Amino acid sequence: MTAPQTAVVGDVRNIVLPSPKSIGTIGGLYIASLDAPMPDDDFSIDPVYTLLGFVADDGLDEDENRNSDKKYAWGSDQVAEPQTEFGLTLAFKLLEFLNVEVAKLAYGADRVTEIAPTATHGRQLTIFQTSDALGQHTFLLDTFSPGGKRVQKWFPIGEVKKRKTQKWSHKEILSHDIEVTFYPDPAGRYSRTRTDDGILDA
Repeated sequence: MTAPQTAVVGDVRNIVLPSPKSIGTIGGLYIASLDAPMPDDDFSIDPVYTLLGFVADDGLDEDENRNSDKKYAWGSDQVAEPQTEFGLTLAFKLLEFLNVEVAKLAYGADRVTEIAPTATHGRQLTIFQTSDALGQHTFLLDTFSPGGKRVQKWFPIGEVKKRKTQKWSHKEILSHDIEVTFYPDPAGRYSRTRTDDGILDA
């Protein structure tokens, strides 16, 4: 009797994606505890910041919300429009589902346990999904552009307030589609942006 054949679906380790250039990953989105320092004027990033790995190729969406209330005088003339609300959010999709720091951001640090690999299993994560708030963090966005340009944005206080639909499909990367709401620090700052145009003074 012939033994049943083992199904073979291929081995992704044999795939080659030829490219005319080497793509190095620098910069990106970082996270730290609320006591993390603001980056120095030389753009240096303190080791307490942790890189959150790959972000989806559509980048990050920053949204500033300023609601106001129009005021009218007798006779219908608008005479004022005081601001009634302000909000700042950042939306992005994190692609590294097995990254423990990503899991802690998405589910809460105290709901994620990392188990070291052994001779019988690889590195494992145990994740509990609860209704508890996800905690506050400091966020740092570090970006580069051709010509030596650099834009770095620091958010002192942020909290994950929304995790959008998570798609479980062989056609999609299992990821976390996240929206963070930011709050002002004691000095009233929601963020700080620092830039360098890359043009040196000869």
